[in-house]
Amino acid sequence: MSFRDRSTLSMTPRKTVETQGTPIGRNAGATRSRSNSPQKRTINTVQPGNVKVVARFRPENESEKFHGSSKIVRVVDSSTVALDVTPAVGSFSFDRVFDETCNQNTIFEYSIKETIDSLFQGYNGTVIAYGQTGSGKSYTMMGPVDGDPEAKGMIPRIADQIFDDIAKSSSDKEFTVGISYLEIYMEQLRDLLSEEASDLAIHESRTGEVYVKGLTNRYISGKDELYEAMKAGAAARIVSSTDMNDESSRSHAIFQISLTQQSSATGMVKKGTLFLVDLAGSEKATKTGASGQTLEEAKKINSSLSALGNVINALTDGSRHVPYRNSKLTRILQESLGGNSCTTLIVNCSPSSIQEQETLSSLRFGVRAKRIKNNVHVNAELSAGQLKTRLQEEQNENAKNRARIAALEQELAAHKYKNEDGGVELPVVPIFDYDDRSIIIDDDKSENEITRLNAVVKELSITNKILLSDLESRCTKIVELELENDRLKDQIGSPDTESYTQLDQTIAKLSLKIKDMEIQNQGLRKDIAVAQNFSETRSERVKELESQLYDQSRILQRDAYTFEERLGYLKSRLTAVKSASFGTVPGPLQDTTNNAGHSYTPPQPITPADISVAKQARNKVGLNLRILKPLRGGNENPN
Repeated sequence: MSFRDRSTLSMTPRKTVETQGTPIGRNAGATRSRSNSPQKRTINTVQPGNVKVVARFRPENESEKFHGSSKIVRVVDSSTVALDVTPAVGSFSFDRVFDETCNQNTIFEYSIKETIDSLFQGYNGTVIAYGQTGSGKSYTMMGPVDGDPEAKGMIPRIADQIFDDIAKSSSDKEFTVGISYLEIYMEQLRDLLSEEASDLAIHESRTGEVYVKGLTNRYISGKDELYEAMKAGAAARIVSSTDMNDESSRSHAIFQISLTQQSSATGMVKKGTLFLVDLAGSEKATKTGASGQTLEEAKKINSSLSALGNVINALTDGSRHVPYRNSKLTRILQESLGGNSCTTLIVNCSPSSIQEQETLSSLRFGVRAKRIKNNVHVNAELSAGQLKTRLQEEQNENAKNRARIAALEQELAAHKYKNEDGGVELPVVPIFDYDDRSIIIDDDKSENEITRLNAVVKELSITNKILLSDLESRCTKIVELELENDRLKDQIGSPDTESYTQLDQTIAKLSLKIKDMEIQNQGLRKDIAVAQNFSETRSERVKELESQLYDQSRILQRDAYTFEERLGYLKSRLTAVKSASFGTVPGPLQDTTNNAGHSYTPPQPITPADISVAKQARNKVGLNLRILKPLRGGNENPN
């Protein structure tokens, strides 16, 4: 049977809405009343109640059995558990104690089902799983991902119950179901339903409402969509392996379900929000073997759990200040602890002697939490018709009070007249037909009766003034709302054509200016591109000339060295040739150019071949001298 056979689901499947943030704090259930429905009034009938605390013990695991542990837990009765340890620590009492043989359905039926019923009545609810690492918190909340249906955790069972109750509800009710999923990792908030949202921030509205800004709020139309979101979020959680748990959660996870229902018959709206919290486990590095990043994660986990313990201590000790702001976890759970929420705490423990200290610490935590008192109320909004009916009822009650005041004043006047004139009594005129309106006046009534009547008249006068003031303020509010409604209707029905025309003209002018600026920008872009190309060309040419200059200088250095060496040698040869031309034989000559590096040998007789060699050398000297011609910049082909 579809949901619409019995009730209307006003929701879009798989639709994700990015809102200002999902309300998570004070008066979360009355959000729409303040923001969207100013003519509606929220009903808050406060009912105090303690936090419900249950203890659950898992079976011993293989590691504990391997290390020779023994069972130290003894369930005394359905609400009491004792630890067989030395020194004795006494027993611990809770609302319910579940041993290792208890299944998931039993936990749900006792601990959670009542919370779902309250959710449909407009109350907020919270379910928190607490305990050391490896104690079974995630199993309690989630159960196996793909396994035995009987082992389903609390969240899947809650989804089943919610949509079953919707299907069974009357056809005049319309429901909207939304979900959010976040984790607190290393004191940072991560949206588990979005790959992009990370390190979100907690904000508080002007009305004191706490919310996570940017947190995804996804509306769903069936439990299968909730299953998919739960699995996707669980897969995105950060986990790692420790010596105590192969898949240890390194973060606190909070799954939020919001349920809004509206009656088409009366227009009344009720909204409840359910927080499902899977806390990370407390750890001792000596047992988990944590190191590096895992150790840093453990420090943050223990720090936030310590802040949670401090909040519980402050609430139970009657402290004037409760340190909710010391941790993001306690800030988010502010309404769940001491506020507007029907809260259930599931303390998960191990029965093993190896985990004695951790189990003892968890049980003591649960005992403290059981003393917390929450003040819960229904988050409901009256429709305009209901508000008028309520106003009429109060007006009728006010009229009755006025009639009773008049009757009592007349009785009082009759008493005074009788006492002053010697027993002459004025008749009492009945004003309003109710049981105690007629008071028979006896002759022997004393002054005490007159005093009592005076007090009654005074009290009723005060009550009448209060009711009149309240009635006037409500009437004024109704008139203001009706005037505002008429004004809005007039604006919608007869729009200001002249204003629209001026607005269109302004938009057209701005559009022309934008087009002109775009044309100018295109021209500037072209000029910039040309300038960049020219600059790049000049830079390349400069680099090319620098390379040529470098190569030319290397050639000049090499040729200069060779020239000096040849010059010294030719000088010595020319001297020998000149001596031969004049027919004189020079004496031993010394090489005048030490840089040439050649030792001189005595000249031999001049031959025609020597003269030819000298001419060739003279030509080469001239060739080398021409290389010294300077280069000019900017000439591509220097000669």
